[in-house]
Formats: sequence, C-alpha cells, structure tokens
Amino acid sequence: MLLFTFSAAIAIAQPGGDLPVEGDDGAKEAAERATYLINFHNYNAALNSDLGTKKIFHHHIDINRTQANIPGVGVVTESIDCYFVYRNEGFVVKKVLVLMNNGQISSTKEFTFDAKEDGELSYYSYNGDLNNPKSEKKGLYFQSKQLIFYSEDGIVQPKNSYGDDIFKQGIDALNMAEDFRLMLNTLIRVQGI
Repeated sequence: MLLFTFSAAIAIAQPGGDLPVEGDDGAKEAAERATYLINFHNYNAALNSDLGTKKIFHHHIDINRTQANIPGVGVVTESIDCYFVYRNEGFVVKKVLVLMNNGQISSTKEFTFDAKEDGELSYYSYNGDLNNPKSEKKGLYFQSKQLIFYSEDGIVQPKNSYGDDIFKQGIDALNMAEDFRLMLNTLIRVQGI
C-alpha cells in the first residue's frame, strides 16, 4: 500500500514529464521514477543510520572557527562533515554535509555519493535558510554524472520544466561535489593513510 501511495504521489507531483509514447498514459514513467526515488531514499536512510557508527570514517572541518570578520563579507563560518568508507583498496566518499552561518542566516548543503556503488554524486540538496520555512529548498538527483530529477520544496518537478537554469545548477552541484572529493582526498593523503 505504501508503494502505491508513494507512486501515486510522484505521478501527481509530476504531471507531464517526458512525453509518453503512444498508448502510454505516463504510468510507466511514473512507476520508474517512483522506483528510482524509493531505492535512493532507502539507500540514503541506511547511510544516515551508519553515520554515527564506526562503519564509516568521519572528518570534521571548521572554516573561520574564530569567527573573524571577513572584510566586505562579515562573519561567515562553515562546518563541514565528510563521511567516507574504505573499499577496493581506496577511500570512497559517501556524504558531505555543510552548515554555513552568515549573520542570522544558516544554510545547509548535502552531497550524497555512491548510491549505485560508482563513487559518483547521487544527490545534492540545498536549504537557503533553516530559520525561514519559505526559504529556497531544492534537491538534484544524479546518475552517471547526469541530472535525472530536480525537486523544489520537496516536490519532484516534471522534466519538461527544468530549463537551462536547472541544468546549470546541476553542473554547479557536480563541480562543488568534485571540489569536496578533492579536499577529502587531499586530507587523506596528508594524513599518510
């Protein structure tokens, strides 16, 4: 029953989407989307439950820990948590969580990797202001470095509504994810592990 309800919610939240083939009412595409999202969210829930355990390595970084006033910017701090595992004689990033404080505004970014065991970015989310329920909230789902779904305020949008701006956001998220992967790999290298 839960699967049917979730499938129906996805189908309702995404009218249109890809153009259906003749004789298809969009149910097949909606079912494929629902299956993908359920699989990803199950992966993410299992990953989140392992974050505080010794199954996953955890590095924490504080940016501007002294809360110094940055000229022209003000006091901006970031707290970065990197979670990774050792697999096949190498380290694989699983999740990066970023909390940024800029004055009264606290925003978050989440990067989730490796849902398909390919080491690649699977999901990126952004919450523009934790203290404002009306702030920008978006999620980008990826597969093989390709944007496959976009959500706004928790609702997955139809693919035919993405536009160039959404795809640019996807490229920006992939670039940020790669920067965090590079940062973590550099930390691991200087540790001598």
